[in-house]
Amino acid sequence: MCSASLQQTMFKGKFLKAEEVLEITKSAWNVAEDNVTGNNYLSGNMITLSLLTLQEHLPSAKDVAFVSPDFFHGNEGPMNYVVKGEQESKFVLFPRAHNEHWTLWCLNVSDWSLTHYNSMRTTSKAGSQPQYLQKDYIRILKSARHTFKPKGCLKLNFAETPASHRQKDGFNCGVFVLDFAKQIMLNGKVKNQPGFDVAATRQMVATLNSRAEKEDGKKPDEAEIDSIQCASNGYNLD
Repeated sequence: MCSASLQQTMFKGKFLKAEEVLEITKSAWNVAEDNVTGNNYLSGNMITLSLLTLQEHLPSAKDVAFVSPDFFHGNEGPMNYVVKGEQESKFVLFPRAHNEHWTLWCLNVSDWSLTHYNSMRTTSKAGSQPQYLQKDYIRILKSARHTFKPKGCLKLNFAETPASHRQKDGFNCGVFVLDFAKQIMLNGKVKNQPGFDVAATRQMVATLNSRAEKEDGKKPDEAEIDSIQCASNGYNLD
């Protein structure tokens, strides 16, 4: 039933013109440039900018849309906050900030499931999760029904955090969220990455955003993005 409905509902998110992308990039970069590297907490502007930049640079991200963090503070309804997503969406990403901690919701449209990724999670048991996540689930469910039309509840998953992505500080949550998103854009899932380096990921984000801000017309592919990060930390992401 769900798949038939989805065939009729082409959900591509909001198309952004080149000048709109540049404007978002410049405004966010001017506000949050100093927050990319070092040990700073990533702002909502920087999270949004970085997700948009990853989508621009990764060919495999064309069927991945994302919703800005403002989604959780607006009125309930269709996913009016969605940006990008050039093909019918397989995944919709929801970066979420609560008490200055970033996590990531991932809606898998094809199997009608919702997974929550948290770099500080110690258990995948539903009963051990924070109360606010229940409200998030209801909000996303209502919005997803408006947008994609299928009935029924979303299957809820609390992903066990890979050993390589377990946060041990109070400021790198946004970096982990960006890498969760990058992995989903590349592979459709999050996996353990021995040797994962937070500082190198920050540098990769800064480099990509800087290139977008300069609007030099060159868009790195997956291999180049990996090489940017590998040049900093000396390991292969694959």
